[in-house]
Amino acid sequence: MASQELRKGCPTRVVTAMTMLKQTLFRYQGHVGAALVLGGVDATGNDALSLVKAAISTGIFNDLGSGSNIDACIITTSSAEVLRDFGMSNARVQKERTYVFRRGTTAWNSESVRDLIVDETITQVLCTGTGEAIDTNV
Repeated sequence: MASQELRKGCPTRVVTAMTMLKQTLFRYQGHVGAALVLGGVDATGNDALSLVKAAISTGIFNDLGSGSNIDACIITTSSAEVLRDFGMSNARVQKERTYVFRRGTTAWNSESVRDLIVDETITQVLCTGTGEAIDTNV
């Protein structure tokens, strides 16, 4: 990115960074992954925070292992502002009933203990050529 800025003589646009990232990821055909969202306000004037919030919310809904909080970071030439809990995609809803069970409520009907060691038999077969016993236990 820095070489791009030096060559052009102006700050690199977000769409340029996005294109470079897409080309690099495509080149490796899925063997390299990126767990990031690239966003910003480009020369066209898009609102980056709403775009980032929508993108991360979509990722959260498609990945069951994700959390529900959305964090964002606004980076300018002079500072960086971290927005913790910028949004929450999957807010926990109030349960309709309370489920409280006394200790020992869940009982079992029967208990079964099985021996996992099975008896085996070893059969020796004589080799016709040498007369030696061959162990057939595999």
